[in-house]
Amino acid sequence: MEGAEVEVRRNDAFDLKYARKFRRLVISPGPGLPQNAGITPELIDDRIGKVRILGVCLGHQALGQALGAALYRLETVRHGREGVLLTLHEGDLLQGLRGQDVRIGLYHSWAVDPLKLQAEVLATDSDGVLMAFEEPKLGAYAVQFHPESILSSHGRQILANFVGLSDSIRATLSDSSAPTF
Repeated sequence: MEGAEVEVRRNDAFDLKYARKFRRLVISPGPGLPQNAGITPELIDDRIGKVRILGVCLGHQALGQALGAALYRLETVRHGREGVLLTLHEGDLLQGLRGQDVRIGLYHSWAVDPLKLQAEVLATDSDGVLMAFEEPKLGAYAVQFHPESILSSHGRQILANFVGLSDSIRATLSDSSAPTF
C-alpha cells in the first residue's frame, strides 16, 4: 500500500469522464442506499470490467446489485459493532486469512442477498450475512465490513491484497452474464 496515490471524491462531486482517469476505484461506505449515492450506480456500470473496483459497505451493496443481487434490510442495525469474519474461500481479496481469527467493524443496516449474486462468495459473518465476494474476471471485489475501522483486525492486509492485484482484467462486462444497473 505504500506509495499508492489516493484521491478522495464525494460521489456527487465528479463525473464519469473524470473517473475514467483512474486505474482503480474504491466505492466507499454510505450513508444510505446505492441508488441515492450520487453517481455510484453509473460509475460501477461504466467502469466494471475495465478497472479494479473495491466496494466497501455501501460500495459492497452497489457492486452486489450490479452483479445481480438484491438488498435486504437487517432486523438489527449494526452500527459500530464488532463481528467475526468466517472465510469460506480466500479468493484474491482475502488471501492469507483462512483459519485466522478475523475481527471486523460493522456499520450497516442493509445486506446483499447472495441468492442471485453472480460472483464468488468469500465470507460471511457468524449470523450468515454476506461479508465478502469477488468477481475477478470483472475486477470486482467487495466487503460489507469496514477494513479501515479500528474494529477490523486484518483490514490493512485486505487493502494490501486489493492494491497488490495486477491491473489487467480478464474479461469485460459484455463477456459476462452479469446485469448492469
